[in-house]
Amino acid sequence: MFTRLLNWVDDRFPLTDTFERHLSKYPGPIGQNFWYLGGVLLIVVLVIQLISGFWVFNELCGHR
Repeated sequence: MFTRLLNWVDDRFPLTDTFERHLSKYPGPIGQNFWYLGGVLLIVVLVIQLISGFWVFNELCGHR
């Protein structure tokens, strides 16, 4: 039942082909693994929090 539904959806919208081409079988550089990409993501989140925190601090405390 689920396979028939997935095939019906996949005939109209190529979801599995898009997933395979862009996510599951996408060739990445050899030196980049899960921990490397996780660290980059954590650094990006930290920078966003620092920038937004500084902005909120200036908005709340800058009017005194």
